[in-house]
Amino acid sequence: MHCLARFSQRNVGPRANSSHTRSPVTLNRSPSITTSPSRSAHALVGLPYDHSLGIAPFLSSKAFNQHYFVRTNDHIKKANQLSFGTKYDLEDLERSVVRTTLDSRHAGLAHHLGAAWNHQFFFSRMLPKRQVQRVPPFITSLVQQTFGGWEQCRGEFMKHARAQIGSGWIWLLCPRDGKLVIQSTPNEFCPLLLGVDIQILAGLDMWEHSYYPDYGTDYMEYIKRWFDRMNWEMVDQGLEEAPQTLMLRDTETGEIRGFYPEHQSRSTSPIEGEEPKTKAYRRP
Repeated sequence: MHCLARFSQRNVGPRANSSHTRSPVTLNRSPSITTSPSRSAHALVGLPYDHSLGIAPFLSSKAFNQHYFVRTNDHIKKANQLSFGTKYDLEDLERSVVRTTLDSRHAGLAHHLGAAWNHQFFFSRMLPKRQVQRVPPFITSLVQQTFGGWEQCRGEFMKHARAQIGSGWIWLLCPRDGKLVIQSTPNEFCPLLLGVDIQILAGLDMWEHSYYPDYGTDYMEYIKRWFDRMNWEMVDQGLEEAPQTLMLRDTETGEIRGFYPEHQSRSTSPIEGEEPKTKAYRRP
């Protein structure tokens, strides 16, 4: 199945200019941050929280503003410049990322488009300053079953960070089997290219410009604070709204009890001889 076949189904990550895609959150656009030319395909999207509060203690206001409103916006402006007059001009961001990455003649454009998508996804899933972290039982159950707990999951991110060669990203993914996966990608490679059957849950920027202004070379502390300020409630919501296979989850404990094959009825229990108190959710 080709990568392009699932564009209309994805509901993860911000799109710069897509009217047909339903997002799990409403992005509040701010006219002060849309600096791209009016005819351009892509513009910096607003964030699903009051960005004036910042995202301390993860990043200082200065580092946050420089990273998102200056550096990320610069990637978008360069992407618009490089796409002008090409077949990718005015295309949807996700579609352009995949198509240019597969087209070696547009490596520079693919780099800036990937950076735009990666950074907008990264910042959209952060908690603003003073917002209380709420971790739903569903994502907790997935983490527990895959890694053994939240501390072990954070340890896996640190392990991948130590093994990272050069700059790149670390992603938390959920394939069709429901078992979470942590995977590193180089430079600005976009995880949309990892496959059509993978739900992208969270991304960690491991470029030096992301952690050095506030943490110097102590990127382990950077990872710890990112982990604590990730919006895990949004991650959980994205899993429950994801299309395709049905997941059977206990409504009281959040424990995953099994999966419905796609051809089965939602009312059919996959656990023979048992009628558990469950609710079915869609997942990738």
